[in-house]
Amino acid sequence: MVSGVIVMNETVLNKHWQHQGGLLCVFLLLLIGCYYPSYSSIVSIWNRSETFAHGFVILPICAWLIWRIRQQIKATLPQMNYLGIPVLMLLGFLWLAANYIGVLAVEQLAATLMIPVLVFTLLGWQTTSVMVFPLLYIVFGVPLGEELTPYLIGLTADSTVTMVQWTGIPIHREGTFFELPSGNWSVVAACSGVRYLIASVTLGVLYAYLNYQGLLKRLTFIAFSIGVPIVANSLRAFMIVMIGHFSDMQLATGVDHLIYGWLFFGIVIAIMFYIGSFWRDDEDDIQAHKINWKWGDVSSTASGYKLVVAATALVIIFWPLKYQLEEQTTDFSHVVEISVAAPNGWTEKPSSSTVWKPAYHGLDREFFSAYENAAGNEVTLFIGYYAQQRQDAELGNYNNVLVSEGDDVWRAVDGQGLTLPEIGITAPTAVIQSRAAQYLTTYFFYVDGQWATNKYQTKWLQAKAQLFGGRNDGAIIAITSSYQEQNDATSDLLKNFTTEAWVKIKATLDQM
Repeated sequence: MVSGVIVMNETVLNKHWQHQGGLLCVFLLLLIGCYYPSYSSIVSIWNRSETFAHGFVILPICAWLIWRIRQQIKATLPQMNYLGIPVLMLLGFLWLAANYIGVLAVEQLAATLMIPVLVFTLLGWQTTSVMVFPLLYIVFGVPLGEELTPYLIGLTADSTVTMVQWTGIPIHREGTFFELPSGNWSVVAACSGVRYLIASVTLGVLYAYLNYQGLLKRLTFIAFSIGVPIVANSLRAFMIVMIGHFSDMQLATGVDHLIYGWLFFGIVIAIMFYIGSFWRDDEDDIQAHKINWKWGDVSSTASGYKLVVAATALVIIFWPLKYQLEEQTTDFSHVVEISVAAPNGWTEKPSSSTVWKPAYHGLDREFFSAYENAAGNEVTLFIGYYAQQRQDAELGNYNNVLVSEGDDVWRAVDGQGLTLPEIGITAPTAVIQSRAAQYLTTYFFYVDGQWATNKYQTKWLQAKAQLFGGRNDGAIIAITSSYQEQNDATSDLLKNFTTEAWVKIKATLDQM
């Protein structure tokens, strides 16, 4: 051994590569075949979502990054490493749990991370450490980040309204909606800047890897690539509002709105890279890789080699096979109808003037009815029920909202919450508005016989039920009544009805 580098006959090294490389190709095909639905869903999202269309270039970029260091890779000795097997096992379990509870992003991430871990298992420490960045960069092809949209919408609305106020122009805000003398605006998902943020981070990480050698420089530029698009998006939104205002709403309100956005983003990214170039490192001369870790390596002549191969194959196959064997096919057409009798002091009405309902998709049953008390006050009760939560038919789905973004009639503004001590929760509230009416609604969720107040809690309860043998059904309960601004009477009315009705609602759902 010289300077930590294994010296061996080139012919022997080539034989190692032919053997382990061939084995890697076979196992990659096995992995893709077993987890094909997950990989296919990633490509489907690339195809339909502008936010993640960059995913199509991630694999070619990874391949190019590996190709440019091919000589370093060829100089290493590929050997199997058994330490990758438990990591594959954990990722498989994570994939299974994500399938159970319908968290597609986690399912896709787990399946994607299996690829670099499989490479490590079959090629070992020394070889994998040379190409660790190209292997992990594949993660940027996973459609992650849309979960940030609500937070970025709020941040964009806050900063835009603040900057408009600095100009002295009158502005009135309700949630993510605001009104200027020249017209109305709202911050929707397309304005959140999540597309710019994802694109900026994806490019920024690659730029930092290619242009900097030190870890501190790389991390600094990556942080820069996170902060710049967030600030830039706020400026973009403010500029569009100003263009619309001073053009009497003739400019920046249609397709040109999006054109200005991408043009502005392109300029910002170019400036960011230009600034980053001042600290660019000169590319070091390629040197032989000097890492020679042995821990966990299994040579091709070791007695445990075949056992490691068999264990790797078993771990890859086990989780998809387990999921297929346990997957239930349910005929949801036979799910019983929901009926909730009027609580004490209330009378059920045959119809209601309220036409708003939460925009929840894939429901197996819906219940919608109106109730009136002795004073003539009316509330409506909506129950949306999933007999078995599954992909695209679960409470925690990203697309399940009170009002769809494209709804031309209704809009929702978050409220303050409603404390319900009898149930033991503080239920969220929202003001639901149209040109003709305004309502206050309080809503909460039912999963495995328990109450929840947000989608994260529903996912946790769903995961617990799936893994420990509970019920996998779920429901959203929304209670609504007419509302006047700054009027606590509606909140008291909703609280009174919920206090009287929750036992009947729970009993009904428990028996489903």
